[in-house]
Amino acid sequence: MKMESTITKEMKIWLAASAIGLIAALTITMHTQAFSESVQNEIAENVIRFHVLAHSNSANDQALKDVVRDGVLEEFKQRINSGSSIEESRDYLTQHLDEIREYAATLVEKQGYDYSVQAVIGRAFFPTRVYGDIAFPAGDYEALRIIIGEGRGDNWWCVMFPPLCYVDATQHNPDDDDIITLQHLLTDDTYALMNHSQHDMTVTVRFKIVEWWQEWQQNEPTSIFVRR
Repeated sequence: MKMESTITKEMKIWLAASAIGLIAALTITMHTQAFSESVQNEIAENVIRFHVLAHSNSANDQALKDVVRDGVLEEFKQRINSGSSIEESRDYLTQHLDEIREYAATLVEKQGYDYSVQAVIGRAFFPTRVYGDIAFPAGDYEALRIIIGEGRGDNWWCVMFPPLCYVDATQHNPDDDDIITLQHLLTDDTYALMNHSQHDMTVTVRFKIVEWWQEWQQNEPTSIFVRR
């Protein structure tokens, strides 16, 4: 009887500890999810990404992707960002989507290819991307997507609104005016989370939480989009 009593007591302790651990894990998960989704959603609601998918990973197809990227940015970036709000940029893209597609198709044809070209606006998953000191966490974002041919090759992306895309691919640091625009669109806490210039450990950890949660929700998300 004494042995049975001891086993029962130990079992109760184990069950209590397991329950406490489970409750703690669920609480942490719920807070992590709420925090991550709140931050990522706020950013996603205020930016439009730009995404160009190459036909394949051959050297020629990757070079063609770069031509299309540079040409579309050169031709349309200023017009897309001529307004002061994301709504105006979205309206422009929606109204001129066929024109953008036709222009991209012309660039492809001039390079001697007969690939089909699609231009679509929609939400897509993007991995974490850093522009100078500004980091955009992984997650679903609205994007102008140009798909060349089968769109199976390594692809390229940036931020169309606010304009953090540059025709000169060697320019990695956004202009101060563009950073100020982004800062004004976001709450102070979210902008601080994205700005890694201070190398603050707390900010880094909070950003990693957002990044980890968004990528955890995907099935190996880094294999979906690979930047060349």
